[in-house]
Amino acid sequence: FGSSWLSKVRPVPLFGRLLPAMSQAEVHQHLARQSPTGLLSNFRARRSGASLPYASNAVARADVGWPWRMDWSGHDPASPVAEMHINYHQTGWSIMIMVCTTVVYLMNKR
Repeated sequence: FGSSWLSKVRPVPLFGRLLPAMSQAEVHQHLARQSPTGLLSNFRARRSGASLPYASNAVARADVGWPWRMDWSGHDPASPVAEMHINYHQTGWSIMIMVCTTVVYLMNKR
C-alpha cells in the first residue's frame, strides 16, 4: 500500500475554510494526465488492454454477482452506505409483497 493522497495534502485557508493545497509535482502530474497527450495515451492503453499509464488505484470495488444471491441484492456492497441501501430495499420489498398480496386477497375473496 502506498502513501495516501490525504497524507500529502496541506490545508490552505481560503474564504474562512481550509482547502487542500497541491504541491508543484502534483499539479504537473494532474496537468499531464489531463493534457491531450495524456488522454491519448490513456485511450491507446485501453484499446490495447494494457494498464493505464496515469491511473490511480480504485477507492472501492464492488464484488461480482453470485447466482445464489441474485434474488436479493446480487453482490456484496462496496461500502457501508451501499449496504444500507440494499438492506432498506430488501426490507421495503418484503413488506410490499405482503401488502400487495393482502390487498389482492381481500379484493378477490371478499
